[in-house]
Amino acid sequence: MPMSSGMNILPNMSARICARPQAYGVRPDRIVLAQAEDWWIEDILVGGVSQLGHGSRGVPGAMFSSQALDSLLMISSVDAQSDFVIQARYMGPSPEGAPFVCGVLCDAIPDDSCVCDAVRYEVVVPVLPLHHDQLAA
Repeated sequence: MPMSSGMNILPNMSARICARPQAYGVRPDRIVLAQAEDWWIEDILVGGVSQLGHGSRGVPGAMFSSQALDSLLMISSVDAQSDFVIQARYMGPSPEGAPFVCGVLCDAIPDDSCVCDAVRYEVVVPVLPLHHDQLAA
């Protein structure tokens, strides 16, 4: 599931980037941020519910870099038509800021009419060429 701000986020500014599965729900397994070290993740929300816990001040974006080990963050499933939101703050060196770009690796949750098993798909952020097999290494 690709996510992008579509515009630069200025230094020390916060933005909410939203994705919404359309046809079926998804179970997020991993988030991979482009330029992860330049971001502070203030919150991750599924259907308006924080996945970081109440009172959390957020986590470093480096936790979601392509080189990071599994973050061990358990993210709730996202129903079709529900919002998946990442609230992020740009902390990088560029005075012009940078766009927020990430990919969320998910398992599809087919509806009851689907006779097939959940299909795994991956989203690769263009600036971070990697393959799912490399994530497990």
